[in-house]
Amino acid sequence: MWKNHKGFTLVESILSLGICITFCLLILPLIVTIVVKADEAEERSIMYGIAYEQMKIYQVKGTVESSVVKEGGEYLIEFRPDTMCVSNEDSVRVCVQK
Repeated sequence: MWKNHKGFTLVESILSLGICITFCLLILPLIVTIVVKADEAEERSIMYGIAYEQMKIYQVKGTVESSVVKEGGEYLIEFRPDTMCVSNEDSVRVCVQK
């Protein structure tokens, strides 16, 4: 009788499948959360950059634009003598004080 014992048993296959499923259930949500937070941080960075640019324009010209389109998004600007706020379409808002 010819015996060929190459390959995996059913128990080994089920165990490795269980490990892969556990990995996917634990690690993938963490990766998604990290990516979402990175996108939010990038958006805030863009908004702070717009606020900085508008402060510089205000120092030179004495006026501030009411909205700016940058990198595919529209940002609304609110200017008060002591504070400048920038908000996006998602209602995320950052403020800079003098």
